[in-house]
Amino acid sequence: MYYAYNWTPPPPSDRLFPTVPLAFSTVATIVALNVGVFVAWRIPFPFTWRILNRYFVSVPAIPHAASMLGSAFSHQSLTHLGLNMAVLYVFGTNLCEQIGAGPFVGLYLSGGVLSSLASLAYNVVRQRFNVASLGASGAIATLVGIYAVVNPDAQLYVIFLPFLMLKAKTFVTVLAMVETLGIVRGWTVMDHVAHLSGLGWGVASGYALMAEYKRRLEEERKKKWLGWW
Repeated sequence: MYYAYNWTPPPPSDRLFPTVPLAFSTVATIVALNVGVFVAWRIPFPFTWRILNRYFVSVPAIPHAASMLGSAFSHQSLTHLGLNMAVLYVFGTNLCEQIGAGPFVGLYLSGGVLSSLASLAYNVVRQRFNVASLGASGAIATLVGIYAVVNPDAQLYVIFLPFLMLKAKTFVTVLAMVETLGIVRGWTVMDHVAHLSGLGWGVASGYALMAEYKRRLEEERKKKWLGWW
């Protein structure tokens, strides 16, 4: 969060592609990293596989601190990767423009770590030591939570029900209820603990960002007022 509060945009001269919008290049880089890890999983190199199995998948029986972040860049199938990256692009580019690339990256990574840790802790408590967790959905859920706080009245369509349109704040509330139900009922198709924890972190981070924005805006007003006097 410190990085999110203190990040400043780089000058165009310091960027590799200065004419490309910063929000697009930021999201595209994250997508490229996810695709790169997906491809690496399918290259039959023993050295690569040892690294991936240790640091890019979260397993309660053999936990590694680095896997809390690395697992957020691994995906089980092309469909899994495609769906997550599509949601990342839809929410990510707009949100990155609003809050800035620095806060966006910091909160995305922290959401991935926090959701992975929550999933790991839940599986340990449930004594499910052989369950492997991976995917960017926890980090993406963080972005969705932030988006709903920053844009509470934005209209969102449900992907499988295109005729149904909900406000962002309503969409996140319904999504949190579904994830909670999944945990209570023991659904195992998706990692509902990672989704819910990522969503919760996103909502909390969104309110923190809005509070910081209002504080800085008030400081600017005071400076202008004192300068006028």
